[in-house]
Amino acid sequence: MLEGRNFILDYGGEPTRFGFSTTRHVEAADPEEAERRAIQDVSGDDQLNASLLNDPSNPPRVTMTRTIEVESFDSDRSPELGYIFYEDHDTR
Repeated sequence: MLEGRNFILDYGGEPTRFGFSTTRHVEAADPEEAERRAIQDVSGDDQLNASLLNDPSNPPRVTMTRTIEVESFDSDRSPELGYIFYEDHDTR
């Protein structure tokens, strides 16, 4: 599970700061590699990146909030990837 913060997006013609929650399923040798791969996957989302209005001096952040290890994952039943957005009023 990952959390995105400080994503400035157009909302009704106004730049608005959003956060989001999302999940990613990755294969990794350890939790650190899983975190790196999951964050890279979200950070490499072209559609999300194309929507960003952030100034380079104020970049968005993505952090892992939870990792669950599973023995195996049936790739043909992979859940859809998406984001749950909310207005981010925390300016940290």
